[in-house]
Amino acid sequence: MMSASKFVRVDRTVPPMYTSSLLEVLDPELENEGPVEFDCSKLKLWFYPVREDRTVRGHVIRTHLKSKDMLSSCLGLRDLEEIQKKGIHHFREHFKGQEVFGWKSCIRDSEAGLVPCIRESGDRIVLRWHSLGRDWSPAPPVLRFA
Repeated sequence: MMSASKFVRVDRTVPPMYTSSLLEVLDPELENEGPVEFDCSKLKLWFYPVREDRTVRGHVIRTHLKSKDMLSSCLGLRDLEEIQKKGIHHFREHFKGQEVFGWKSCIRDSEAGLVPCIRESGDRIVLRWHSLGRDWSPAPPVLRFA
């Protein structure tokens, strides 16, 4: 079902659908935090402060967000799931082909840990998991609730 509305509703009583490689949710206390409804056009962009010629690992970004008490204002997996349901037109209009990460829903797996992300794949929005041990250059933008 597609919706032209810029608003996304999130039933926070519904548990997120984590990947099968999950060993532990890193911040389970944040799972139900966040607005019941949010306006995608009002999400704030934040960038990890890194020089253009440098890479940054996901662990560093997550640690920074947590130490600055910013993690709870980030999107989580439930937010990504509901944005995904809005459809490709909504995604393109509000996120313009960018990957959207759910930093407050990071998990520990058998490797370095994972952060959920949604992105375009053809005419669909797909959910992927990115390694926190991976280098990002440039650092991805972090979307936060206003």
